[in-house]
Amino acid sequence: IATANVTNIVVTCAISTFTVGGTITGYTGSGLVLTDSVSGHTKTVPASATSFTLTPAVNSGTTYNVTVTTQPTGPAQFCRVAAGAGSVTGAPVTSIAVSCLSTGKFVFVSNTFDDLASGTEPRGSLSAFTITPATGALTAVTGSDPLSVMNTEPVGIAVDKSGLDIYVADSYSASVSTYSVNPSTGGLAFVSSATAGTDTATVTLPHTVALNPAGTVAYVGSFDTPEGNITSYSVSSGTLTEVVTAPAPPYTSPSSLGLVVDPNDHLVFATNSFSGTVSVFTVSGGTLTAVSGSPFAYQGGVSGTNGPYAIAVYPTGGFVYITDFYQNTVTAYSYTAAGVLTEVGTPLAVGTQPESVAVDPTGRFLYVANTGNGTVAGSVSACSINASTGALTLIGTIATAGTGLTSSTIAVQVDPSGQFVYTANGDDATVSAFKINQATGALTAIGTPLATGSGSQGIAVE
Repeated sequence: IATANVTNIVVTCAISTFTVGGTITGYTGSGLVLTDSVSGHTKTVPASATSFTLTPAVNSGTTYNVTVTTQPTGPAQFCRVAAGAGSVTGAPVTSIAVSCLSTGKFVFVSNTFDDLASGTEPRGSLSAFTITPATGALTAVTGSDPLSVMNTEPVGIAVDKSGLDIYVADSYSASVSTYSVNPSTGGLAFVSSATAGTDTATVTLPHTVALNPAGTVAYVGSFDTPEGNITSYSVSSGTLTEVVTAPAPPYTSPSSLGLVVDPNDHLVFATNSFSGTVSVFTVSGGTLTAVSGSPFAYQGGVSGTNGPYAIAVYPTGGFVYITDFYQNTVTAYSYTAAGVLTEVGTPLAVGTQPESVAVDPTGRFLYVANTGNGTVAGSVSACSINASTGALTLIGTIATAGTGLTSSTIAVQVDPSGQFVYTANGDDATVSAFKINQATGALTAIGTPLATGSGSQGIAVE
């Protein structure tokens, strides 16, 4: 400053710019495209990437809304965006979360009472269908519609983690069978059969198969009266070998769909339809040990008239959901690491005579297969799940679009990507497909039911 005011200083202001991005989990395919609908910026995400950034940067104060505009292929996946909308305020946005799950490839249905040769006793069959990833529609697999399984009366089905095998509980032959899956076509071929337990006087009606998360142990529950059994098998390349130290009978009759392993592989839960209780076991190498207080009194209905039937577990654990065949309800329970059950809220009324129950892989929705009773049509009930408490709220119920009152919707499963629901309709001998509304969880029928075989009771989705 000399002899006059300084007036030649220039201050230039510019709006700060920041990038918009976030994390990606489960992305194993390629071709995922993300778009910010506000700025119009688009990103084709490299194969198997775990993060993304949209460029160029945008002005601070700008809003953003990132969505998936192209889903991945090879393999087909369905990706969702969480926290995808907001405003850029003073720092790069890194909080957007994109999660991807693989879409289902095949649906398998067990037809318990299918009599393929006139005049012979029921021997059962298996049906296989391919899933169209974009629509969820089913197409019968050529050559296995249905695949005859001689004198076994198959019921429960579980898919091996590899996707190359399925395991089927055979109620008539008192065994559990392995079938290989053609990874290209979904076709099935018999591999081997293992006896369902060493106590043949007790284990005569195996009805359900549940795998541990690693796919290394299979548990098979029987439906014998007055008391049933759980048999454990080690799994190696599709071969089942009974665990010598597996629990000895009796366990009070796990029902046909009432056996599940918690996602952390610490506990096994079994519903006991005849006694109205729920058994809980700790697990070690396939050996089950009843936890203190097990079996627990089932609180979902009136003592002596309730029928805990099927059970499903929350994807990350902590909650289980049990249907009551007699009370027409589904009940939520929280559980501790020690296996102690606590009822959440009160039983939720669903459809008539509910059996199977399934939770979608994102943990947002639950679906119940209601068999009906000959005067009420079979249906599927949709419920939302409170992720914090496990509590259920009924969304609505939709008919399975069979041939009316005889549809007898027995089993329900959700595809691995959480887009579609499939049901096995026993008396109607069909399989139905539904699309899940990703915002509400409500179901919309996809086409018309496809033929299976007589007495469809089990269903699995790969």
